Amino acid sequence: MLIVSQVVPGSPAEGKLEPGDILVRLDGELITEFVPLAAVLDSKVGQKVSVEVQRRGVTHEHDIDVQDLHAITPDEYMQFGDAVVHTLSYQQARHYNRAPRGIYVANPGYVLGVPAISRGSLILEV
Repeated sequence: MLIVSQVVPGSPAEGKLEPGDILVRLDGELITEFVPLAAVLDSKVGQKVSVEVQRRGVTHEHDIDVQDLHAITPDEYMQFGDAVVHTLSYQQARHYNRAPRGIYVANPGYVLGVPAISRGSLILEV
């Protein structure tokens, strides 16, 4: 049995899935293990999947877009004034429980350290 443990804010599943939902079917097929789930999602990148879940005894069905994790994972960074920053990754967004938007401070260096912007800060606007 697969149970939703977290829904990333701003993701295609937000407002459709909730923590505690029990995954029953994916595109009409029973899904009870992670490997078959991952295989279906990998084959549907850029498309929609039909997800059937049980929530407090009630069946819910939703069509959800499958995002390409490579497209929302940073593959470059910027270094300036001894600081290192990059866009917030999906994995870090899960950790912070927020939408994957913003600039992550990997190393504040001199330029961000002087105004006390610490490692792990998130810059949302300038």
